[in-house]
Amino acid sequence: MSFKIFLIWILFSSLGCYAKEFLVVINNEYDKKRVDIPELDGKNRFENEDFKIVYKKKNEAISVDEPNRSIKLKAATLFYNLLIAKKYFKDLMQDDFPNNREPLVVRVDLAASYDKEVKYVEGEDHNYNTALSIPPSLPRSRKKWGHEIWFRPAKLELKKVSSNELVEQGLKIYDVLATSDHYIRTLRIVDKVIKDETENIEEDLLNLTENYIADKAYRYALEYVLNKINYGVSYLETALNNEVIFHEYTHIVFSDYISIRGPLTLGEGIANFYATQISNGDDIAQDISRYSFTAGKAAYTKLKYSKKLEKEKYAQQDFAYSLLFQMGQILEDESEGVYHVDEYMFHIVKALESKRPLKLYPDFTDRVVRKCRDLCQNPFTSKIKLNHLMEQLGIPR
Repeated sequence: MSFKIFLIWILFSSLGCYAKEFLVVINNEYDKKRVDIPELDGKNRFENEDFKIVYKKKNEAISVDEPNRSIKLKAATLFYNLLIAKKYFKDLMQDDFPNNREPLVVRVDLAASYDKEVKYVEGEDHNYNTALSIPPSLPRSRKKWGHEIWFRPAKLELKKVSSNELVEQGLKIYDVLATSDHYIRTLRIVDKVIKDETENIEEDLLNLTENYIADKAYRYALEYVLNKINYGVSYLETALNNEVIFHEYTHIVFSDYISIRGPLTLGEGIANFYATQISNGDDIAQDISRYSFTAGKAAYTKLKYSKKLEKEKYAQQDFAYSLLFQMGQILEDESEGVYHVDEYMFHIVKALESKRPLKLYPDFTDRVVRKCRDLCQNPFTSKIKLNHLMEQLGIPR
């Protein structure tokens, strides 16, 4: 090998060692940016000792050179945000952070139904617009698996709504769409609505590709169209929503204290609470109602406590999250700077460990008051404030 060829070989070899940038979605507004992910340096798949991002039911991780841009965007976004969540919880939990022997398997675009005995329910691949954390296989199960997170595919689903309120001045959307990569096709649909040519509008909408929803301008146009024809829309790309990613990972890291198999209401409230702690927000997915049948979670709910909120059917309500958020504010104030709210709540989460399913009331509420005796600087006044909050929210005292 000549010296010149050797230098060229060294040059190209060194270039290959530089960090590769990935396009990721950084928040639930679908804002994108290119980021360096050092954990993927020198790797050819979205996999390290902590996470393994796979497509549907496959065993092999998604390639960093995946040709499908939609799948690659989801894989990179998941990997990037899961690393953020892991660092947050490792700093929070310290020695209590779970050290898994195997990477956490995270599945992209998996529509299958879950079964605790066999994992996948064959023939029931019809779950969309959601995400799911699943527990490890049961000891008696023939097939073995560990904790996993399933991000369902997004699918445009239409539903008639009762509201007759129409979006006014729809023509202004043309100005917004002028910056969109997909404006031509979308404008044709808007044109049909403006001209009242809506006979095949459902088919037109359902034929739009999945990538369009990540475009803000398209979402504005879609909202206008659906309101105009009195339709609601559900289309949520959970793998591109950082709050959903943080929420599901919370279920995994706290699974030693709160089983993923239940209790749902308390577990969902805690997962929502920590999702907003990581994302630095108060409300979680508050704009979700614009493109989903599911409501966002408000830090200050108008709901009052009732026993039905403990049931699975109502687990997605925002009551549990709101209770945790408002309790956290009181506890942080009363700790006088000794504890941050997320640290305080973690002390309570650790105290939740139990072999039986726990409820929001009285299990969680009683543990909050009990822990305050040890952690609050002024337990007496803190207890008064906590009891006052619970009375306002209809929780028996």
